[in-house]
Amino acid sequence: MSNPQQQDTSQPWSHRRSAPVRTLITVFSALGSALVATFASRIGAVYNMPIGLVIAFALLGMSAWCARSRGGITGFAVHMLCSTLLIYMIAQGWPNGDAVIVGFHDSTLPWLSLYCGVVWLYGSILLQAIMLFLPARWFVIPGRKRQ
Repeated sequence: MSNPQQQDTSQPWSHRRSAPVRTLITVFSALGSALVATFASRIGAVYNMPIGLVIAFALLGMSAWCARSRGGITGFAVHMLCSTLLIYMIAQGWPNGDAVIVGFHDSTLPWLSLYCGVVWLYGSILLQAIMLFLPARWFVIPGRKRQ
């Protein structure tokens, strides 16, 4: 199976790579989805519409699903560690000291605008923790039927 033309093409490209390459893909996927989702989570918060949180959780959930599908529990653990680490580093004001995920205490702002960051911080961990306990068969990509 070392010949690329003889490899089973029923699986996605990233699933057919070696374990170190799959892990590297998972790390980049986790960091990219966490970065984009963190900024997307604020969309609509000023109008008390959680559309940004929905987009952010969907993006992080899809990336986590792919990580578990690609690498099993170990790949999923790598994804959860990398994405959570980046989200919390951004919350602490990394890299330039300006916090992106903030919690305000001003009564003139809508509720979601006040607590969107907190919902995103804890929700990102909760979403991935729930996905950890889902059945493994939900993360299997079936092969194509041969004609």
